[in-house]
Amino acid sequence: HPWGHVWEKDSARAVPPSDNPTAIAPAGAVHLSILDAARYAAFHLAAAQEEIAFLEPYLATLYTPPEGLDTTYALGWSVQERPWAGGKTLNHGGSNTMFQMIIWIAPRKNLAWVVATNIADRDNHVFKACDRRVGELIREYTK
Repeated sequence: HPWGHVWEKDSARAVPPSDNPTAIAPAGAVHLSILDAARYAAFHLAAAQEEIAFLEPYLATLYTPPEGLDTTYALGWSVQERPWAGGKTLNHGGSNTMFQMIIWIAPRKNLAWVVATNIADRDNHVFKACDRRVGELIREYTK
C-alpha cells in the first residue's frame, strides 16, 4: 500500500498507511490504483454515452442534478456544460487528506482524464496543482 503524504511547512511528510474515520469513509475511503481510477473514469464515460445497457434506467438520476435545487451536483458528480467538451461534463475531485484525485469526463468528445497524487494539504495547494494539470491536459486534447 503506498504511503500518503501531507504538506507541512514547505515539505512533504510521509504518513504511515491509515485512513479517515469510518464515519466519513464514503467521502474518502476508496482505495484503488491509478489504473483502476482510469478504468472507473472509462466506465462512467461509457455510461454517460449510454453504452452500458443495465445502467440506462438510472442515467437520468446518476448524471442529472436534482430539479428545483440550485446545484450542479448529481450523486457524486458535478455536471456542467463546457464549450471545450461540446456539452455536458462530469467532474469529481477528492482527498482523504493524504492522497488527491480529480476526474473530468467529456462524453461527447469521448475523453476522460484522471490526475492523482499521493500528497494533500489543508490549504488546497495540491488540489489546485492537480486542477491546473488536468486543465492543461484538457486544453491539449480538445484543441
